[in-house]
Amino acid sequence: MAVTTSLSIQLRVICGCLLILTCVRTTEKSSVINPGKAPKAVLQRLKGLESFRFRLSYQTDSPFFLGARLSGAWNAPDHESWVGYYWRGDKRERVSLVGAGDIQYENDHGVWHRSPRGLETEILEQVRQVIRGKQISFVESKGNIYRYRFKPCLPVLDPGQTKSFSGTMEIDNHSGLPVRISCADESGSAEWKLILDRFNSAGRVKIPFVAKMALTIGPSQKVSRGEFNQAVTVLRKRLEELDWDYRLFRRWGKLILQLDRQVSRSPLKLLLSPGKVEIWCAEQLDSSSALQGDSGIAVGGDVSFRVILKQKIGKNGDFEARLRQEFLPEPGLLFAFEDTSMLSRPDMNRLLVLVVNGDILDYSRTTVESGVEFSSLENKEIMRVLAALANQPAMPTGFEAVLVR
Repeated sequence: MAVTTSLSIQLRVICGCLLILTCVRTTEKSSVINPGKAPKAVLQRLKGLESFRFRLSYQTDSPFFLGARLSGAWNAPDHESWVGYYWRGDKRERVSLVGAGDIQYENDHGVWHRSPRGLETEILEQVRQVIRGKQISFVESKGNIYRYRFKPCLPVLDPGQTKSFSGTMEIDNHSGLPVRISCADESGSAEWKLILDRFNSAGRVKIPFVAKMALTIGPSQKVSRGEFNQAVTVLRKRLEELDWDYRLFRRWGKLILQLDRQVSRSPLKLLLSPGKVEIWCAEQLDSSSALQGDSGIAVGGDVSFRVILKQKIGKNGDFEARLRQEFLPEPGLLFAFEDTSMLSRPDMNRLLVLVVNGDILDYSRTTVESGVEFSSLENKEIMRVLAALANQPAMPTGFEAVLVR
């Protein structure tokens, strides 16, 4: 009896294992991509990754010897690094490049330089050019690889289009990702080869920092060490919200601010100001009183347009400020409130005003669904800086630029 029971248990275990293996094989088989559809979306699949590594090499002997041996990494959405060598004739040149958005960085003897983005740091665009508009024909399936044949487009290696190239592409039949693209002409005098791997595990591409503007700054008034440190913390948060690349550090007892862009005087002054942002309900003075300089504050520096502040509606932290551009002919700076009860529509003689560091910069006679919008400010850069100020606490002191270069 015991032997029968033991055999029964063994048979159940074996059947269970066979069932699991059958399910695994069925799943693996069902996950294989149709070979006719695999080449149609290779670029989209690459763009959908977090990262990948690549190795690119090419060479040609016409009109003179030109070649490259490069490797690098791509990060979503559009960062990539390249290192390796170029050959032009008998001259070899080591290169180190980084691409990000519209900017390209090149390392020249340890110093990074910025320039407009070029094709040499756009691996996806290079792949697109090679395979674009071509009939890609399935050849064979070997292991987990589909192999295809096509006629490539290689204007860099054959600007006069005098060579006859043939190309092969290998695609993983589970992921649909290209792992190898090889092109060569019939004589073997020109070739282009790309290998892709480490999908979603290529590591992070580090974007170099190149200062376009450097300032020596100091507090605009005497403050304690704690207040100074608080002001520095708020300034860092403003810069991060603006998404500006920067360096802020102390050197020889001074505070140095380096920016990756040129910033004009007005937004820079605002950025370094205490950043006390308030919205008030105000009453407009009649034109005769305003022109006579009666009590009141000029709006936007216009002495003929004066108001008297009546009631504070909100200050830093009471609202979320953001630049609004969608569906609008001109951008607006929106201040959204969680509690909109204070934003009841003003009467004919009242309006809402934006007060920054005690100055009235703009006004609005109407409210939107979630808050109030100001649209007569100087430009988008001013609006972005104002939003960064409004979304952070005011600083105990502003900063003054002692030296700008």
